[in-house]
Amino acid sequence: GSQDADGGSSSDSGSRGDADPGPAPVAHVPTGGQAPGTADLDLGNAEIDTTALELDGAAPPSGVVFDTWAQEPSGPELAVLHVRSLTVQAGATVRVVGDRPLVIIAEGQVVIAGIVDGGARADQPGPGGGAAATGPGSGGAGGGAGFFSDGGGGGGGFGSLGGVGGTATCTAPGNCSALASAGSAGTAYGDSQLTELEGGSGGGQPGRFDSGCGGNPPGAGGGAIQLYTTGELQIASGGGITVGGGGGGGGFTCNDNWGGATGGGSGGAIYLQAATVVHQGTLAANGGGGGGGAGDLGSGVTGDNGALGLDPAAGGDGPGFFGSPGGAGGAGTVSYTHLTLPTIRRGW
Repeated sequence: GSQDADGGSSSDSGSRGDADPGPAPVAHVPTGGQAPGTADLDLGNAEIDTTALELDGAAPPSGVVFDTWAQEPSGPELAVLHVRSLTVQAGATVRVVGDRPLVIIAEGQVVIAGIVDGGARADQPGPGGGAAATGPGSGGAGGGAGFFSDGGGGGGGFGSLGGVGGTATCTAPGNCSALASAGSAGTAYGDSQLTELEGGSGGGQPGRFDSGCGGNPPGAGGGAIQLYTTGELQIASGGGITVGGGGGGGGFTCNDNWGGATGGGSGGAIYLQAATVVHQGTLAANGGGGGGGAGDLGSGVTGDNGALGLDPAAGGDGPGFFGSPGGAGGAGTVSYTHLTLPTIRRGW
């Protein structure tokens, strides 16, 4: 038997608020791509796909332009949605998916009364986020000792270090000669000004799983979302934007072996620019929880995804004598009652 380690929690992306005097050009987008659209976009429940450049599986309506631009001064290619004004209706969720970070450019009012969700879900990254075990701040893989002992994967990092995975011990004679090392914490990257608009990184894999049964994947990184308007931007009470990391997968039980768990993904980035920002909702870039290690009572439980709220994502349970629970995700939620700043950068 073995004591299999939990997956490390991920880091949140931290926070910073900065004010830039006067009107500003659209950050990250070249001059040629900064024009707003000529039609309003009013969204209920919807999906924005930054890979296919589609809204709910179709081209955007006339007057709304969805295109791609190389990021300036550097960074991943951007998907840019050009509108005249934007409304996300109260009670609605706009899910953002795809390979590219999302930038929305408007000249009229932007009202976020519902939820804009660019977070990862388990091993599926948010827009522009790193997949499981990938990204510049991906968590390290756990080590293995003997046949039975597997260390847990580390949590992904972004603005700060991710969580360290769990170590594992084994007392079976002839099978364990050393402690199975923990997966290292994902490294911090980027800068506090969000010079590059990029998403979070994935968590790390557990130690080897010699039974040939495979295992559950680590959590992926949260996405990157930028909103710009020359008018007013409102984050209404009950509304918000989330770019949380994905929860790490639990350890897998197979052939009398109990595998170590995986790390959670880090939260992503939110970048807001407007002549006036009125913020009465929630901005969240919380990391995903680590998975729980498998034990004699079954497989470990996957950690929670980073969510919109004040509470950290919970790590997964590790059932039985040998299982260990996963670490909680880092929480970096900010909830302002009112803000009037030309630029807010969230995600560091």
